[in-house]
Amino acid sequence: MSDDKKRALVGAAILVLAGWGVYANSLGGPLLFDDLWSVGRDESLRSFSTVFDTAPGSGANGRPVVALSLALNHALGGLDVRGYHALNVTFHVLTALVLFGLVRRTYGFVVGDAPSSTVTAFAVALLWVVHPLTTDALNQIISRNEILMALFYLLALYAVARGLGSSRPAPWFALCVAAAVASVGSKENGVSVCLAILIYDRTFVAETFGEALRRRRGLYAGLLLPIAFVTWLSATSERGFGEALATPLEYALAQPEAILLYLKLAFWPSPLVVDYGNWLSWEAAGGVGWQLAGVALLAGATLWALLRGRVAGFLGFVFFAVLAPTSSFIPISGEIAAEHRMYLPLAAVIALVVIGVERAVQMRGAAFSAKARPVLCAVVLLASVMLGWHTVQRNRDYADLVTIWQDALDKRPGNQRAALYLADERARVGDGARAVEAYKHYLRLRPDHVSAHMRLADLLESLGRRGEAQQHRLLARQAMQRQR
Repeated sequence: MSDDKKRALVGAAILVLAGWGVYANSLGGPLLFDDLWSVGRDESLRSFSTVFDTAPGSGANGRPVVALSLALNHALGGLDVRGYHALNVTFHVLTALVLFGLVRRTYGFVVGDAPSSTVTAFAVALLWVVHPLTTDALNQIISRNEILMALFYLLALYAVARGLGSSRPAPWFALCVAAAVASVGSKENGVSVCLAILIYDRTFVAETFGEALRRRRGLYAGLLLPIAFVTWLSATSERGFGEALATPLEYALAQPEAILLYLKLAFWPSPLVVDYGNWLSWEAAGGVGWQLAGVALLAGATLWALLRGRVAGFLGFVFFAVLAPTSSFIPISGEIAAEHRMYLPLAAVIALVVIGVERAVQMRGAAFSAKARPVLCAVVLLASVMLGWHTVQRNRDYADLVTIWQDALDKRPGNQRAALYLADERARVGDGARAVEAYKHYLRLRPDHVSAHMRLADLLESLGRRGEAQQHRLLARQAMQRQR
């Protein structure tokens, strides 16, 4: 075995240990958001025989790969959340390993230096696997759809990379098509992998897009299969869009700020928020001018680099293409912004930074590169330790529902949904005094919510505060009359 392969095996082992190490304390987290319906109540996911008949609105509806994985969890451990979280971590670690292999092989196309490619790929995968921005996807069980989409998206790219460098590419191209099908079967935005594969071919092998299409007709004909599959899934699924927190126009106007926030969190992952709720800060700021200009500049730079066959163009395409379906004008699942959407795009950002620094150092000459490499390795290791520590700390916020909703409300005091969920959860666990304060905070944000007034009235009655209870029942009746 060559020294480089030994380094690759050691790197893979470290990635496995790092991924499990930072997420070991996440296995007991509670069900959140769609977990309650998709894991806790969807009876179709209790058996493999009914797994493709998921309930309308379920997070697994129209996503057969996710549904199969949830049915597997139930077959192995029933509704024990530890098994579901453990499988999420397993898929996360596998995704990191595929990312390692993809960057290692791709960077070899660019520099033709196997040891350098291994080190660079390891840096990208290590920073990604421990990054706290991935905690939202792993701690919410149903966000497995993001993880599986990313796993098969990267596997499709890895398979095409192997095929492009092989004298017998057919098996690799068949794996590429199968992985692309699995990616769209996990989440719809995986369909962009079909175009990403063509851009990858043009960027690293072919001189033009036309040459790529001519030389590999079979591959690109095969990629019509995942496109047809996702079209069929979209037509036959019954996915709901959750609570409407914004109109399509309001949602679209909020997305430039959301995208820039995601990029900021990639470099400085704090504060992290489980639910951004009714976040429309562009209204208070008086518009979206500079945010829209910033995103347009980034998109323009991506297009410029893509047309010239630059690595940055390919990575920028992956970033924007994966985010596009949830960062346009369709309000998705009641979330104006959500950190789990950055699960795969984060890998593109990290790869762009690491490869960019590596290339800049190489341009300074061999002597400078030899001196700089130990410093860069030390920086990567230090950054990984700091990111990993932050990930462990962030997992603790997901330990129970009171903690995570209190954390969300502390960071976003105007978040109506977090305020109501916190109040309900404090009431459920018997923390009456704090539940009263939480309900009052929510009602200051949304004073005409009849159900909240009645819940607070019942709680106050149980605490012996009958006068206050009567007051909130009166407010509930007045709110009902205004709504008629």
